[in-house]
Amino acid sequence: KEIFDLVANNCKEIADKYNAKNLLVVSIGYGRNRSIDYTPTKMSSITGGGAQFLNFIETQLIPKMEQAYGADTTADSRVIIGHSYGGLFGAYCFSINNKLFGNYILLSPSLWFDNMVTLQLEKDNRDNNKHRKQLVFMGIGEMEEKVRMLAPFEAFCQTLRENYAAIKLEKNLEKNQGHMGSRNLNIVKGLNYYFQNR
Repeated sequence: KEIFDLVANNCKEIADKYNAKNLLVVSIGYGRNRSIDYTPTKMSSITGGGAQFLNFIETQLIPKMEQAYGADTTADSRVIIGHSYGGLFGAYCFSINNKLFGNYILLSPSLWFDNMVTLQLEKDNRDNNKHRKQLVFMGIGEMEEKVRMLAPFEAFCQTLRENYAAIKLEKNLEKNQGHMGSRNLNIVKGLNYYFQNR
């Protein structure tokens, strides 16, 4: 609720500034543990439901938003935003179902998960994905753990820079902030980046 309100309120304020109309902000409460829904592979009994969660978004949630609320049916109009495991899930979507969202706001993504499996998934699917025009904002706290968080974050950014010529990429390291302290600041910066560049 707190994060939804922050995103929704900032979306409205920033959209007004850039004269963007008819926004629909959707917070997904799927009813299971977030560590199940947001992780791509099964490492324990509470991980590995990412594929099912993505299938739910693609086959049930998005069609419902289109039918009930008249949401735009193009991927260009869709943004996925996530923090921590949510950022991991966004990077997973980017890697394995890149046509579903046209815009990604990936905040402190837990790319360390399962020996950085998402970086391998990106590589495996790169040829199918690398020519799509998309916006990607990646934000993290400068004070986050170097090996666990910052190193895979930088690796993913570098991969996008070197292999995705059609992508418009912005990276932000939030100074003097850790994992939770950087979240809200990067949400606001990520939304601003999207509305400026969409």
